[in-house]
Amino acid sequence: MKKLLISALGFAFLAGCSGDGSGPKRIEDTSLKTRDSFCTEWADAACNEEVVDSCGAKDKADCTASQKQYCVDVLPVGYDPTNAEQCIAAVKRAYLDAELNQAELDLVLNLSGECGRLIRGGSGEGDFCTLSTECNTVKGYSCVIKPGFTDGTCQVAKLQSAGQSCDGPEEVCAQGYYCVETKAGGGICGEQGTKDTDPCDDDSMCIATMLCNLDTGKCSPKLERSDPCSADSECASGICLLSAAKPKCVDAVTLTPEASLCETLGG
Repeated sequence: MKKLLISALGFAFLAGCSGDGSGPKRIEDTSLKTRDSFCTEWADAACNEEVVDSCGAKDKADCTASQKQYCVDVLPVGYDPTNAEQCIAAVKRAYLDAELNQAELDLVLNLSGECGRLIRGGSGEGDFCTLSTECNTVKGYSCVIKPGFTDGTCQVAKLQSAGQSCDGPEEVCAQGYYCVETKAGGGICGEQGTKDTDPCDDDSMCIATMLCNLDTGKCSPKLERSDPCSADSECASGICLLSAAKPKCVDAVTLTPEASLCETLGG
């Protein structure tokens, strides 16, 4: 059956709280109201002592200067502070041990997870979009793009499970499912393959830790830790360490002066 892949690109930002000055400051203190002040807080959250040492930065000031500029560069136009505290707290947790897993990397590099609801885009529900930042992510909208199209519409994504419709502009199959076109027309969510005997003709038909082997037409486990790799998508962890002498799958990126991430942390 022909598959309909539905992409929901969405941002979701985390919330920290602090009333005693020990954590991210409240918006009423104006410390997060502007793009500049937000990035100052972001840099301070990222540049803890272990990160400074691990990246070989000259000092915390060098680290925060580099990381603040990185934040300014990566933060799209339309910043809104409503969910900013959540994001800052998530950044602080991500860098706490100077080691970032795939979800933490996605958060700090692509503003995903708890850092996905910082942008108040101009488009409203049902309006055409190509990026979620064109939508009001502060209110939970993202750009839902149907297969075969380069644009979609701003929607509050509705997660669907087995047997439920994935036809609606806001309908997205939940993790573990993919959208399948039925013989009668329309689409429903079907279960992804979980075993190496399950048939497939596309990666979407297999769970996240498996790929579709087009030679066998079966789902195949992704590479494990230390296996040689050439792309993140090949690894079960979602991280292929390309900077290594021999690229390999790793569970997390450990910050060292040679790590590319340290270039934005004063390294």
